[in-house]
Amino acid sequence: MSLKIAVAETEAEREACYRLRYDVNINAGKQGSFLCHHSRRVVDELDEIATIYYAAEDDRIIATMRTVFGRDAVPDRYRDWFQTDLLHDIPRNELSFTSRLVICESHRNSMALRLLLGANYYTGRRNGALIDLMHCAPALIPMYEKMGYQCYARGIAHTDVGSHVPMLLLSDDAVRLKRLGSPFGFWAEEFPVSDARTAWFTRRFPEFAGGMSTSLSPVDGFIARIKAALAADTGVGPAASPADVAASRIGRELAAGLASGERPFKRATRLLCRRGDIAANSDEAFADLLIQISGSSTLVANATSHRLNMTAHSGTTVIDQFVDRPKHEQLLLRCTADSEFLVIPGKELARRKPQPAADGEESARAA
Repeated sequence: MSLKIAVAETEAEREACYRLRYDVNINAGKQGSFLCHHSRRVVDELDEIATIYYAAEDDRIIATMRTVFGRDAVPDRYRDWFQTDLLHDIPRNELSFTSRLVICESHRNSMALRLLLGANYYTGRRNGALIDLMHCAPALIPMYEKMGYQCYARGIAHTDVGSHVPMLLLSDDAVRLKRLGSPFGFWAEEFPVSDARTAWFTRRFPEFAGGMSTSLSPVDGFIARIKAALAADTGVGPAASPADVAASRIGRELAAGLASGERPFKRATRLLCRRGDIAANSDEAFADLLIQISGSSTLVANATSHRLNMTAHSGTTVIDQFVDRPKHEQLLLRCTADSEFLVIPGKELARRKPQPAADGEESARAA
């Protein structure tokens, strides 16, 4: 079946997009004030000026996203989320802001994402937008980096859909985009091309020029890095030692992977946070493993304003703390210093989930 890509022009089309946003977020376990449970929609004032795209199959809308052009508006919350002061020398009409991307679970592996992004790219270029900004969950950074987006700001954007990282796409560097294998690379050749903005990005944001997605292979090098960070840690709380990593869940999984000759994790994302940032929030559908390798942070129970007796320092994993939280409490991991984390996607953990041992194997182990 073919997918139809179009701009939502009629009220009926827009309403269908608003309802799809709600359904996909609810199915993903999202919470937040952006969800209107009464009308079962996700809609805000920016939808009045946004270009809303959708993908439909047999007249059923299965994906949607929207773009707001900087020439029309740069809302105050966008100035905060995207740290637009870092882009002060870019003319406003060269910016676009992409958001509200949702895809039905049944079509996550279809061409819907690529086709929506293509429609967004063409519309943006025809309207003079040369830098597209978006934000995503840290675990999705590798996917967007492969498309050509780049992190450019240290810190977490506390958006209405969760704690996200801002990224940007330099739309006219066709050479770089094609080298990455991005679909944007081929589309870019239909418009004027230039690498001037890539050179500007490298000068302006040198710590992000190499990308934030990092390979965890060879694994022994990764373990050495974690052990060194643990041994050198003098942050909040007792000093850690290399033995701590061996006793932790991440240490056991890495050691098991080494013993079996496999690579425990293919890829992780470096996450750079500023002091005061909330690196993770238990109200979100948080299924990714977070390892702090520099700086310090503390876990705070927001509902009771009670500071829990747990301080995160280098090597601490916080996912278990979130899973076991009291239902009435919202837990926040707040950075008490500029910090660096590694984020390992939950799907990587799922692939390595240990299988239950057979009765005979369990008996042999006990013996």
